[in-house]
Amino acid sequence: MGVFNTVAKKIKNLQLWGLIFIASSAAGWYGYYLPRADSFMIHWLIMLVAGCVIYGYKNNILFKMFGNKSVPIILSDIIISAACWLIPKIELPRGLSIVIMIVAVVIIQSIILWRYTLPKININKNG
Repeated sequence: MGVFNTVAKKIKNLQLWGLIFIASSAAGWYGYYLPRADSFMIHWLIMLVAGCVIYGYKNNILFKMFGNKSVPIILSDIIISAACWLIPKIELPRGLSIVIMIVAVVIIQSIILWRYTLPKININKNG
């Protein structure tokens, strides 16, 4: 029981940190870097790469556990990561598109984590 409990915690933490890095890099890119000519871009790109590496590591764990059954979860991570970079392109006043992106991505990712990913880990533990 302890092994799968730690795997579930590890998946939750990796999901959280990957989302934080990818969403923060998109918010910083659109909210800070693009509007200003004198800002640096390297740290936003480093955060993006770190988030992608974290998601890749998490998805590798899921693929080793579930095989092809983990593909929908992996695809949802890719779609959500793309949404982080596409939603802020919507022209809304005062950075509202960035706020909408963060709220929408957190809600959708939480639903995927709690409804699909963690129950699969529990089913694998019991069966």
